[in-house]
Amino acid sequence: LCVMFCAHRWPAAAKILWVAFVVRAGAALFHFYIAPLPDSGADARTFERVAWEWAQGGFGQALGHFTGPHTYLISWIIALLYAATERSLLLAQSVSVFLGTGTVLLGWLLVRELWGERVAMKAGWVLVFFPTLVLYSAITMREAYIWFFLVLGLLGAVRWVRTGGVKPLLLAGFGFTGATFFHGAMIVGLLVFGGVVLWRSSKGIVSGLLS
Repeated sequence: LCVMFCAHRWPAAAKILWVAFVVRAGAALFHFYIAPLPDSGADARTFERVAWEWAQGGFGQALGHFTGPHTYLISWIIALLYAATERSLLLAQSVSVFLGTGTVLLGWLLVRELWGERVAMKAGWVLVFFPTLVLYSAITMREAYIWFFLVLGLLGAVRWVRTGGVKPLLLAGFGFTGATFFHGAMIVGLLVFGGVVLWRSSKGIVSGLLS
């Protein structure tokens, strides 16, 4: 449904979105039913196992396991899904598929914002089939979560630099903060963007005082 909505909202990217979803869903099904994909071993199994343990006490207790910015935030998200439904490795993978497909859309929007729709189409197809993006969009690892929020933050930042306004500012802040919650190193993006906002704001204040 989300892919259908996005394809309707951005018809120019519809084919890219559908192919991205099919490729990532196919990789997830291959991993689940046929053979494990690379890097789907110890860490991925641990994230899923911890999620199942946290879900044992129901939704309320799973909610109480909120980690804040931490490696196991991915386990907390999956635990909430398990508590609301039941344990399913494929369900945990489907979150990565959803975020991986969303990253392709966000990447397409970001490139379109910078260089136009023609370049965005080429970049979109690269994102669709880029092996690393496909792999981590099909297994239970943090990368799909990090990429999604990081590209969301970059999109907001570019829009804010170009047009200003509160919505792009909030979008950038939300994206960089979300990425930081899944990987502490992503705080660099948040700090750099915050520095740009402060610099432009102080520059505007100084210009106003001198005029």
